[in-house]
Amino acid sequence: MNFRIFYVCWVVFITFRLSFSANASVSQDIPIHRMATGQSLPNIVKLTNIVVDDKRGRAYFAGSLSRHIGVIDTLSFQMVDAIDTGVNGFTFKFLRINPTTGVLYMFVLETGRLYRIDPFGRVVSPPISVQRSPVIDPVSNRLYITEMPDKIRIYDENMQLQQSIQGLTDPGELFVDAESNRLYMLHTVPPPRAGVSVFNLTTKAFIRRYNMPIGFDGLPKSLYVGNGKIYVTSNSFRNSLSILDVDTGNGILIPLTESGGPMELYQGQLYQMTGFPFYPGYLPQADGAYGILEARNAMTGQKNWDLLTDFETTYFDIDSSSGRMFYTATGNGVIGVLDLGTRNRIGEIDVTTTIEDVLVHPTDGSLYLRNRLGGSEIYRLNPVQREITHVLQPGKWPTKIILDEGRNQIYALSHYEAKVSVFSLTTHQKVRDIVLQTQRARTDALSTMCLNRTTGFLYVIMPESGTFTKISAEGSSEPTTITIPNFDPTRARGPGELHIAVNELLNRVYLFHRQTKRLQIYNGDSLHLMSSSTIQEFNQPISPLDLLYCDEARGRLFVGPQIVNAQTGTLIGRLPQGLKVIGAKPDGSRHYVLDQLSPPFRERVIEYDPDFHTVFQQWEFAPIQGIFSAIGFDFSRNRLYVGYFERGDLGVHRLGRRGDANYDGCVNDLDLLAVLFVFGGISLDADLNLDGEVNDLDLLEALFHFGEGC
Repeated sequence: MNFRIFYVCWVVFITFRLSFSANASVSQDIPIHRMATGQSLPNIVKLTNIVVDDKRGRAYFAGSLSRHIGVIDTLSFQMVDAIDTGVNGFTFKFLRINPTTGVLYMFVLETGRLYRIDPFGRVVSPPISVQRSPVIDPVSNRLYITEMPDKIRIYDENMQLQQSIQGLTDPGELFVDAESNRLYMLHTVPPPRAGVSVFNLTTKAFIRRYNMPIGFDGLPKSLYVGNGKIYVTSNSFRNSLSILDVDTGNGILIPLTESGGPMELYQGQLYQMTGFPFYPGYLPQADGAYGILEARNAMTGQKNWDLLTDFETTYFDIDSSSGRMFYTATGNGVIGVLDLGTRNRIGEIDVTTTIEDVLVHPTDGSLYLRNRLGGSEIYRLNPVQREITHVLQPGKWPTKIILDEGRNQIYALSHYEAKVSVFSLTTHQKVRDIVLQTQRARTDALSTMCLNRTTGFLYVIMPESGTFTKISAEGSSEPTTITIPNFDPTRARGPGELHIAVNELLNRVYLFHRQTKRLQIYNGDSLHLMSSSTIQEFNQPISPLDLLYCDEARGRLFVGPQIVNAQTGTLIGRLPQGLKVIGAKPDGSRHYVLDQLSPPFRERVIEYDPDFHTVFQQWEFAPIQGIFSAIGFDFSRNRLYVGYFERGDLGVHRLGRRGDANYDGCVNDLDLLAVLFVFGGISLDADLNLDGEVNDLDLLEALFHFGEGC
């Protein structure tokens, strides 16, 4: 054999294998967000603030999980455009607008970068490094930005540094009162140093200082000036609004039931959003953590009225030309429009679609997609026709859905209402609501649940209240609730604090505390705590949801990457790579592991044998900003679905290998053999003796034949 030719063939072979052996391709991408909203505009998730350009009839808003700024027509209440900022990542983006020029400035909190954005020419200028969002003087078009520990920097409209005011103490938020030619600055420290200093905008000379009124005991947070008054809110456990007189310096202190947010004056009233950030137990009779708009007399501070707005509403801006308020509802994924004269909501713009669960109906292959931040909905999707056929309306903020084919039902856990809604898979009508009889949740410490299909019991954990509840899926018995031992609900500040899984064979329920690394095993009938152990080796820097996966056939429980004995809770091993197990074939012949790749932040699913010795295939997905995708498997149709939280799209990948009933063309080692056969003139029957499994030895033998054929 000519070994030079063999060498060339070997290089070709290696190139083919490195290029094609691992990653399967996306067969299609289903644009759920476009289907849900009817618009081909970007999905903008986890809304931050909004600014109104009342001279030009536009409003602009940003989201923490989108590189785009949304553009709204303030007359038609429609999202009409999006501006690509080029800024990726899970970042808090705060917008300011120059009302004179209409130019936007975007401050990215996590990176300390300030961008100038021309919304008309779609030009995003290179950023500068700053510590805070700017305030803008609409007369001189200059930007004012505080910088710790002792200065205010002044930039021109193109973000070129002009001068500084130095020698300050504890500089905080600023406010420009162009009418009086004054610049106001908060001293962001506790009393007695808390207060407000004032400077002349032209000369930059110090004018005077205002002290906070008697009784003020917080940390000054928000600042607004107008009608001869200075308005300051505090962020402490004793929230308050202070009103100081510009001329006399006298002030009054108004206690607030909830934390006070941004403020704005309009026609003699001070408008302020309160209630968010929320805390456990807030608005116990409501069906969610609402922002509350308060309207007060601008001179006396007396409250004239208040109004529930929407879920997680913090930011707003008033269109002074029409008296309409535009606000962002982060928890519902909408921009709301309120008529301040009538106090009626006159518009709602759907700008967000999220996918957090992907469930497959095994009979017809239809999908059920959970959209929590985009309106508390469940979509039933026909993936072949690419059509949303039904929209289910569970309770507010569904945090988990479970499909129960045996009972022909789907269950949806409502976080905000502490109930489980049950829907028929045939009619898609609600069958019943099962009330948990526990405190309704209000924070981002997301609840979740699992199902024992054999006994028909659902198990729900509510990290915010530290409770563990068992309910009958048929609603045939009263809920049973216990307090989770050795768990501090006050530490439950976000998603992924508690994880749950069920073992139907053993009738056990597993709870894992991510922070303390404690694994608890409960009896599925009595909720009696059977054992508790610590998984010291668990050291996952990120906290994706659903860290537990139970492999009943082999008596294993996966706690993220750790492998635990399902009977005793003791550690017995670790996955060779990846974050957690997310699925297995019904016959147990394949396990699927979610992995993270960076940079950029990408996800990968790896197909293993049950003992994690052999990798059969892997799929690499599109980059994401920071929220893990929802993964669903349809093994009977050889499909893997990836629900992208941030984009609101559904990726469809192909499972299977050559020889499977529904093989789809994914390239693997057997496909490489076929390539060698074609180019090397090899006959499978005559030249090779394969045993049904292709391994490296088979490939090597094929390569030698290939070299001879070359």
